Amino acid sequence: MAFLVPFVTGALTELEIKRKQSDARANDIISNVGEKVLNEIDQEEKLIQKANSFKKQYAINYGEQTAAVLDSAGVFDNPTDVGINNALIRFFGTEKYNLDNFKTKVESKAKEDPKKFEDLTAGSFIGTRKTNVRERKDFVADNFSNTPNVRDLLLSDKQKEYTGVRKLILGNRIEAGQETSATSNLLEATKVNQTELPIISTSFRDEFGITLPKEAESFYTKEDIFKLKDKALTEFNNNYKNPVTKSVIESNFKPKEKVALEKYNKLPAADKRKYLLEQYQSDYINRDLQTQVEQNVPGAANELQTRNLNSATSIAQRALKRINDLEELSKTSSIPDNTGTNVFDPYDATLDIEKIRSLAKQQIINLGIDPTDVGI
Repeated sequence: MAFLVPFVTGALTELEIKRKQSDARANDIISNVGEKVLNEIDQEEKLIQKANSFKKQYAINYGEQTAAVLDSAGVFDNPTDVGINNALIRFFGTEKYNLDNFKTKVESKAKEDPKKFEDLTAGSFIGTRKTNVRERKDFVADNFSNTPNVRDLLLSDKQKEYTGVRKLILGNRIEAGQETSATSNLLEATKVNQTELPIISTSFRDEFGITLPKEAESFYTKEDIFKLKDKALTEFNNNYKNPVTKSVIESNFKPKEKVALEKYNKLPAADKRKYLLEQYQSDYINRDLQTQVEQNVPGAANELQTRNLNSATSIAQRALKRINDLEELSKTSSIPDNTGTNVFDPYDATLDIEKIRSLAKQQIINLGIDPTDVGI
C-alpha cells in the first residue's frame, strides 16, 4: 500500500493549494462587498437625514400633523425640491394644490377621530426606510464579523446541499470564475428583512378629502388599449412584410444597450418579431396619445407625463443595475497565470459605465424627464 502515499500526499497538497486560493477569493469578495454595502448604508442614511430635514420644515410651515400625512404619502421619499414638488403633484393630482387648505382638512380629521388619524399616518416612508437601514446595519455587523457565517453567504444553493466528501472538498470553495455569482449571493443576503414601503391608495386620499381631478385618472380604458394594439398589429404586419420598412422597425425598436442587444440577437426569429411587435404597439399608443395632447384633449397631457415618468424610471433602473454589475466585475476580474493561480487583473469599467449612464440620460431627457428625478 506504500505506493499510495505519494498519490495521497500529492492530492492533499493540491487540495490545500486550491483551498488557499479559494480563501483569497472569498476574502477579496467579502472585503469589496462589505465596503460597498457600508457605502450604500451611508448614502441611505444621508437621504433619510435630508428627508427628515424637509419634513421638519413642512411641520414648521403647515403643522406636525400635515407633515405626518405627507410622510405617509411618500412626499419626502425623493428629498429634493423638485422631487418633493413632483410627489405633491402626484398626490393631489394637480399642480394647483393648496397646502394651507389641506392643513385645515388634516387638522379637522385629526380632531374628529384621533385614533383613526394615528392609524392613517402609521405608515411612515421615512420610518420604514430607517427600519430597513437599521436592519441592514445589524445584519452586516452580526455576519461580517463572523467568518463562518459570512463565508456561507457566498455559496450558491447547490453548494449548500453538498454532503459527505463532496461537501468536504467543494462545499465552501469559491472557484475561479465564481467570483461574480458569489458577490451577487452576498449582496443579496445583505438585503435581509427589507420592509415594503407603504402603498398610497385612493381611500387614503379620500380620508383627507382629496378627489383626483378627472384628468388625473386613467386616460385609456382597457377597451381603448385593446383597440389601439389591434390597429398597431395590423400596421406592424403590413410593414414587417416589406424588407425596407422591416429594416426601419428593427433599427428603431431593437435594444440600444449592448448587453440587451446581445441577448436580442441570440433570440429565434419568432421571439425577435414578438419583441419588436410589443415595442411597436407601445410606440403606437404613445403616438396616439401625443396626437391627443396636441389637440388639447382633457387628461391626455397628464397621461403622457405619467407614462414618460414610468418609462424613465424603468430606463434608470436597468441602467443602474448594469452599472452595478460592471462595478462588481471590475472588483473581481482575474486571469490564471502559467501555474494555474488566479492573478488579479483589474478591468476598468469607467468608460463602459459612462456610456451606459450617457445613453440612459439621453433616453430619459428625450421623454421630457429630468434624469436626476429618477436617480441618473
